[in-house]
Amino acid sequence: MITCIFVNRNDYSIIPLDKVHLIKKYTWIDALDPDKHELKKLEEKTSIPIDTLKEALDTNERPRATQHESYRHIVYKIPTSEEKKIQTSSFSIFIFRNVILTLRKKDSTTFQDLNAMGKEAKIQLLKSPANFILHLIDMISDKYFYMLDSIEEKVHHLEEQIFNQSKRDIIKEIFKAKKALIYFHKALTANRDVVTSIDKEFFFNQSFDTHMIRMIRHDVTELIDLVSTYREILTSTMEIYISQMSLNLNDIIKKMTAVASFILIPTLISGIYGMNFQKMPELYWTYGYGFALGLMVFSIVIMYIYFKKNDWF
Repeated sequence: MITCIFVNRNDYSIIPLDKVHLIKKYTWIDALDPDKHELKKLEEKTSIPIDTLKEALDTNERPRATQHESYRHIVYKIPTSEEKKIQTSSFSIFIFRNVILTLRKKDSTTFQDLNAMGKEAKIQLLKSPANFILHLIDMISDKYFYMLDSIEEKVHHLEEQIFNQSKRDIIKEIFKAKKALIYFHKALTANRDVVTSIDKEFFFNQSFDTHMIRMIRHDVTELIDLVSTYREILTSTMEIYISQMSLNLNDIIKKMTAVASFILIPTLISGIYGMNFQKMPELYWTYGYGFALGLMVFSIVIMYIYFKKNDWF
């Protein structure tokens, strides 16, 4: 699906792709998962090779900023959440003189929020290609912060579960959260290089808010630090979980050993008096049976007191 938004002074309108002019009129072309026919139209309009357009749709493309003769190309990572799985997806920005082309395979809440902006805010944003790109990158950083907040809540929940109860599903949740953080760290590190490239090389060849680009770089760096912190917390949490499982196993073995001991000594006593020797004084003793039972009960009581005193129960 391709949407073209043309800005004309204090108003904007949606126009077809064939009406877009790359030099005279400023337009934002937003291409979401275009088919072969739409890619061919984009190639004809922008002169970008179709192979480059197809490559730009790769969700695993590494973020970068490159310059070409007629356009500039930015690949950036954006966080996505599908079926409760937090991941990252690459999308491309092609910058012409007065036209911005965003090309993406997957939809995201960031672009939905951008399209849902008020008329005046959208017009002011679309009047400057540089500030449009910076605002989009800033919105993506905000989305990373939002998703990291949800991961932080999940980490705290997992910590509480570990100390309150031991479940096999906890380890799966920890690995799931760590996997999301690994994707985030990889994406944010590459995104920081892109932001640095935009700042140092004056990528747009026009005036833009240098303070904003530095704030974005600061936010990305802060996000990377947060991701590293949460990964360390999850690693420690997993180690605590494994340690607690070992302690629980030791407690179970101790209890089983104690229970086995209750059976062991009475079995020993009954085994001794069950031997078929003729010269055993207790065999013909009137109180021999009661004595043997009493000795068994006494041994169990003594062992119970010993184990209780040593916190085996």
